[in-house]
Amino acid sequence: MEPKNLTVEEIRLLESLSSLPQKMLAVHGISNLTEFVLHELCDQGCFNLDKAAYLIDNPDFDCLKGIAGYSKSECSNLSDVWNQPDKFSEHMKCSNFNNIVRQIHESSVFKSGKNYESTVNELAKNLNLDKAVYYSWPMKHNNHGILIIQRPNNNLSSFDQHILKGLSFLAFCPVF
Repeated sequence: MEPKNLTVEEIRLLESLSSLPQKMLAVHGISNLTEFVLHELCDQGCFNLDKAAYLIDNPDFDCLKGIAGYSKSECSNLSDVWNQPDKFSEHMKCSNFNNIVRQIHESSVFKSGKNYESTVNELAKNLNLDKAVYYSWPMKHNNHGILIIQRPNNNLSSFDQHILKGLSFLAFCPVF
């Protein structure tokens, strides 16, 4: 098979994803690792997203819980969050969007048999995510990860093949 010529954006994305495990290990003891990983995935060097809400659906405990939220407008003044974990953690405690996402606590979509797409669209509406797009993936212990994003102005199609690979890093983060 002949190697594919990658764009500059794809190379930058793959470099960001390949450096993520090392960054995660460097701050492994913190309780909000998920916020760091979500920030990295949304960063300009990775998927370049304006807003994202990460939730976990756990059918065994009949729970759909908001885990972390990212808003570029609230994080624009942050730089090098991995080398300043305390500063980033304090910032995220005050992040309005992150706190709104973390307040989501509903019954499991998978257990209840509710319409998955309409539930996600209702959550996106409540979070004021314009032209929302969502991704869902299986996680350990029969959980399901859900990421709802505000559709970026750029075309996502070049990243679609990589986004679930990136989102799988969230499954390695502890949930509090």
